[in-house]
Amino acid sequence: MYYEINIALNGKHLFATHKRSITDSETFLNVFAILNKKFPEKEGYSLSAEYIPERSIVTFREAILEQINAGTPDKVIEFFGENEENKTTSINFFARETINTIAINEGVELNSVNQLTTEDKNYCDTVFTRYSSHITHVSTLINTIETRNDEYESNQPVKEEEQFFSLSKIEKATEALKDTLESLTESLIIKLENYFIKKYCLVFKSMIPERGCINLNPFSSYDSIIRNITEQTGNDLLQAGKEQIKNRLLKCFYRNRIPALKGNKITIPDFISLDEHWGERISLNYSYNSGLENLINALNLFLNDSTELPEIITGKLIDWKRTLDLSEHYTAFIDVSFKFFKNRRIDVLFSSPVIARRFWNYYTLEIIEKLIQEND
Repeated sequence: MYYEINIALNGKHLFATHKRSITDSETFLNVFAILNKKFPEKEGYSLSAEYIPERSIVTFREAILEQINAGTPDKVIEFFGENEENKTTSINFFARETINTIAINEGVELNSVNQLTTEDKNYCDTVFTRYSSHITHVSTLINTIETRNDEYESNQPVKEEEQFFSLSKIEKATEALKDTLESLTESLIIKLENYFIKKYCLVFKSMIPERGCINLNPFSSYDSIIRNITEQTGNDLLQAGKEQIKNRLLKCFYRNRIPALKGNKITIPDFISLDEHWGERISLNYSYNSGLENLINALNLFLNDSTELPEIITGKLIDWKRTLDLSEHYTAFIDVSFKFFKNRRIDVLFSSPVIARRFWNYYTLEIIEKLIQEND
């Protein structure tokens, strides 16, 4: 029995520990913690480990570190089926020391999931449970294919002229399934990130800015996904969303786009982008109206004290990107409507001058012109 730790660089195998190097659980955790620090994921390295009794059982860096960071090192060993009573005390003691070392030296923030609201955690738990079920099914299928192939070859050796063809078929089957594992993990990240983007109107850098940037080994928990968000926004996602909405609105304005308060309306010149469809119809441009979207989110926060845009408003925005009648006033919220103009101006009409003034003051729009002049 021994443990083997494999190190890869940019997806290609680099080296592995020798079978005589790690023959017990305590050494395994010690060596893994050292290699994890020496070969960081941000530099393109990936770590995986195998426990080899009679056949190998594979697990990955993410799975091991998630359990170490969660303070449950006994579960790390359970991945490999080793739970001898005479080793439990030393394993737990060593792993606790390892937790402290990783937290101090690498700045690991533990238990990011615990910062979530009950509603958010329930959603994430549901998505992750479904993901874990799919991962288990595909992983079992990979192990079954490899094990059955080994058994077949040991009982009925492949002829020399058939060896390459047989190996090629097995490798193609397992590689396709491993790609499926990566796609499942990518989908998990995207789904959870999109949930928080939509609910809290957040902007942050994704864990996967483009395919292939990170090693998408299966996750044993979704803590790292949440940690990536909270490290950029802070733990209070609702407050972070509100602050981002305000900041994005204020950044919409510049010298030729200064808002003006006139009674019950706010006029903003050069604010929208229109498309003319061969003279048949006019619509908002699909891609270049981020300013209008920021304005709508700001109105929603002001009127409804919410960072999550109602579906009915999202639907209206989609309709305006299909067609607009510039002679019409379009109701956006109960107390607010829009009037679009061909010269790219927009009027935001409130139900009363009082509400218009409150919105103006809420976002301190009176300082826009002064700030632009100071920056010039």
